[in-house]
Amino acid sequence: MKIEHELFAHHYLLTGDKDKAYKAAYPDASGEALKIAARRLVNHPDVRKYISERLAATQQEVVNRYHEEEQRLAE
Repeated sequence: MKIEHELFAHHYLLTGDKDKAYKAAYPDASGEALKIAARRLVNHPDVRKYISERLAATQQEVVNRYHEEEQRLAE
């Protein structure tokens, strides 16, 4: 995956805003072209897979922390 795509994905995960994420990865982009490119990139198979994997990992981490806290409280 291109470094710009990974940067876009990271910013998208942080902000949930594909336009802001695209601007972070491609600072010279603007206007309608930015919006079109952001929409296209968020649906790119490699980017979509990366985002899904990171979300799943984060979700698993939260579940693990919850179970650890529940165990700690039970003891």
